[in-house]
Amino acid sequence: MAKTDMSPTQKIDLFKQIVLFWCQGLSANEFKVIMWIFANTVGRGNITGRYSLNQLMKGVPKRSGDDWWCGGVGMSLSTLRRTLTSLQELGALIILENTRWGTEYAINIEWTPQVEFTKRPKRT
Repeated sequence: MAKTDMSPTQKIDLFKQIVLFWCQGLSANEFKVIMWIFANTVGRGNITGRYSLNQLMKGVPKRSGDDWWCGGVGMSLSTLRRTLTSLQELGALIILENTRWGTEYAINIEWTPQVEFTKRPKRT
């Protein structure tokens, strides 16, 4: 995993961008997966992260085995696979490498959701 050279301010700005703008172009499941990957990569000072589907679903246990590093997204395997495929097709998530230990993911910070804003109806 490559370390990020983002400052804390840049990380907060990216977080705001995801929460305020990306969420409008993502489903609830897509948003949940993006936020999980953000928290476990950029939030921990990395650009990428390698996670198995099981870790994404159920969480990442600590090496001691007696506790959890973080919880999972709580989706079924089929829903998680559909969501990851959808995020990759949208361009929001980059899959860098598949290995037997997991898949290396990166958030595409250059991605812009294609959202069409509608006007509020006038009150009558």
